[in-house]
Amino acid sequence: MNINQETIKGLNAVVKVNISEADYKADLDKKIKEYQKKANLKGFRPGQVPIGMIKKMYGTSIKVEEINRVVVKGLYDYLIENKIEIFGEPMLKPVDEKIDWNDQTDFEFDYEIGLRPEIKITLDDIKADYYKIIADEAMVSKRLEEIQARFGEYIVVDEAGEKDMVDFELTEVDDNGNTFIGGIEHKGYCFVNRFEGTDFHKKILGIKKDEVINFSSDEIADKTVLSSMTGLKKDDLESVNKRFSIKIEKIESRKPAELNTDLYNKVFPGELIDNIDAFKAKLQEVSEKEFEGYSDGKFSADIIKNLVDNTTIELPDDFLKKMLLEMNDSKLTQEDIDKEYDNYTKSIKDQLVRDTILKDNGLSLTEKDVDDYIRDYVKNQFEMYGKFDYTDDEINTVLSNLKKNQKEINKIHEHLSDQKLILLLKEKVNKEEKNVTFEEFIKL
Repeated sequence: MNINQETIKGLNAVVKVNISEADYKADLDKKIKEYQKKANLKGFRPGQVPIGMIKKMYGTSIKVEEINRVVVKGLYDYLIENKIEIFGEPMLKPVDEKIDWNDQTDFEFDYEIGLRPEIKITLDDIKADYYKIIADEAMVSKRLEEIQARFGEYIVVDEAGEKDMVDFELTEVDDNGNTFIGGIEHKGYCFVNRFEGTDFHKKILGIKKDEVINFSSDEIADKTVLSSMTGLKKDDLESVNKRFSIKIEKIESRKPAELNTDLYNKVFPGELIDNIDAFKAKLQEVSEKEFEGYSDGKFSADIIKNLVDNTTIELPDDFLKKMLLEMNDSKLTQEDIDKEYDNYTKSIKDQLVRDTILKDNGLSLTEKDVDDYIRDYVKNQFEMYGKFDYTDDEINTVLSNLKKNQKEINKIHEHLSDQKLILLLKEKVNKEEKNVTFEEFIKL
């Protein structure tokens, strides 16, 4: 087998793969004999079909399959051995002349490839703002109210307020408000504020126990809410009458939990908080910790954008445009691709810069990194549901199954790479910390 690379233009190249009969004949003969052993044709005992008949019936398809396997393996071995980094997958160029698979013994296949450029990134001279999100008094007060509501208790009240829960019995009715014979009857509950902005909201706000509301389904735009109220699937809503009646059976309002040591220790067990000021301080600390991910993400994104904008990055444009056309299976035209190409290459350059930084700093992701992450995740899941007697075999079984899901593995790769990159940038880049509120942050 003879393989060589030819540069077409810039980073657009072609790899030529030439093979002779000696490169595939032994494996081809072996494959034909395997077919013979498995062949079950009328008039012959299993495995006793003459080799000549096997070649006549299946020889060409076996030959095509084997040559393709040998060529693809040789191509990728060549790329790996020569440390040639490419975009996507090599694309086989159409053959000018028709191949005679029956009698031809030597073959040439040309593959177009797009070479990844080598770029130089220096972090030492970069300066960037790091926006630390501060939990201000308004945010802490809001979280305090949410906690009081979450840990509070429901009490029965006489009249439905904005945040109250209403238990009801629903009946399907006709246009005159009479019970529809054979219609829907359903008991359920709803929260008054789910209907804010609708005609139905005006009817249910202030309603009292045993009172009745007649309404049309058109008054509730959210089909998910209507589905919950009627007990029907969303797809079945069109098949029923559009008029209903509900009788209020009970109204409950959530009474906020009292601010005391009992509440403080429910929210932060083991912290031994004994006063409201210490509790608020802890809420502020926890809130700001939760916002670190937002701050880190913007810090990283700003730096990468700066590097992309100020680094000369050449791309194999011809190859990438062909790849996009092929990937979209005629859903996009060449005109569409040309129009959106600049936007597409922004994401490519972004990823190139990220990969280069990690590689240059010896932080490229390894299979062990991924396996360790999955193992820790699985252990945490087991323990979350009270299972502490798990074995290594159980962990490895979940690991093996999860690694078959390439979509999930790609997400894990992206997550772990981002973590490594952010830690490196926070260490290497000269950053100026600036305090902002969350409202100010989202406007940046």
